[in-house]
Amino acid sequence: MILVRTLLLLIFVLPGYAQNIPLDRVLAVVNDDIITMQELEEQAGIAKARMKQQGTPLPDENLLRQKVLEKLIFEKLQIQSAKDAGVIISEDMIDQALTSVAQRNNLSIDQILAKLKDEGVNETVFRQSLKDQLAVQAIIDREVKGRISVTDSEVDAMLERMQQAGSGNRSYNLSHILITTPDDASQEDILAAIQRAEELLGRIRSGELSFKEAAVSYSDAQDGIDGGGLGWRTPDQLPAIFTDALKSMQKGDVSPILRSPNGIHILALNEVKGADVDRQMAMQTSARHILISAETPVDIRAAEERLAQMREEILAGGDFAELALKYSEDPGSAAKGGELGWMNKGETVPAFEQAMDNLEPGELSQPVVSQFGVHLIQVNERREVDVSDKLRREKVRTQIANRKSEERYEQWLRELKAGAYINYRIPLEEL
Repeated sequence: MILVRTLLLLIFVLPGYAQNIPLDRVLAVVNDDIITMQELEEQAGIAKARMKQQGTPLPDENLLRQKVLEKLIFEKLQIQSAKDAGVIISEDMIDQALTSVAQRNNLSIDQILAKLKDEGVNETVFRQSLKDQLAVQAIIDREVKGRISVTDSEVDAMLERMQQAGSGNRSYNLSHILITTPDDASQEDILAAIQRAEELLGRIRSGELSFKEAAVSYSDAQDGIDGGGLGWRTPDQLPAIFTDALKSMQKGDVSPILRSPNGIHILALNEVKGADVDRQMAMQTSARHILISAETPVDIRAAEERLAQMREEILAGGDFAELALKYSEDPGSAAKGGELGWMNKGETVPAFEQAMDNLEPGELSQPVVSQFGVHLIQVNERREVDVSDKLRREKVRTQIANRKSEERYEQWLRELKAGAYINYRIPLEEL
């Protein structure tokens, strides 16, 4: 899902377009903000350079500018939505984001700042851009991801559908064209969109337009300007209308027009690959513990001394379960003699898990300090279990959620635009 621009990629790969462009005209008013000719020139230059790098055919200059302007409008609306919602991004959060950007690019922060300076990008402006991106991500998490849920029945249905289609092991490299229809579209609106899609499909199949050219020039999707590429997707990441169409498609095929609540779609199947599903084994540990709660250094030392004494008592033949029942301050396990049951990797806090993993079955740990207090841990046994089904369900659940998020994101953008005041100061055909 395309949520926000990857600002660092633009800076490190492309020239600094802002250096010699005069701020002379307001192109559009978006609620209480504006979009200037300078912004449009910057982003149009970035878009053209990116398309050349990717081998995507450049559209007509005016059409490219219209699409870039539309993208800028959506960015302004998202930033405004975050501001209206009271999203607060602290300087510490910006510093953390800058550190993360540096690590992803294998550079130090000083090197990043030097690169920015070389490209004519002001550090203050860059930090504001990072702040805007973080704010937008926060509002997207709230308005998009926070409204998505996936039920067990949806996971079951997807797994069954994949099995019936025999496509559970397949993945598809796809490109996509979307012609949107309004949420309150009339029958005439829908028929007009279908006619546009049919005409476009005919031009693609006749060879008049490549799929990339058609996506760049005519797709309403956010990825249209990049040629409509969706990348590799598995069936559970795609809506049913896509997977149904893919059943009869071969590499290089273009689908008939497909209709969904978002509009009219055309798919291109670039590549297909399949992979065998290996059994996935995971180690589980059965353990028990005695916990004494402690927060201050004094309390922690006292708890360590008490548990060290209990450890000696158990090694001398004392009953672990009785001591846990009598002294443990973990209400969930104390009544069961300290038993925690079978645990998978990552289900306990790191300090506890590290100490537990270093124990042989039957072995007692030394007192272990964690955020919950001080523990005395004993491993009962270990086993390997086949978690393929569990992992497959988790993967399908995640991918269904991602697909729903994409659909919800596009819907949210349309809602933002529908409720906004947008005034084009220059006609689009004159950009």
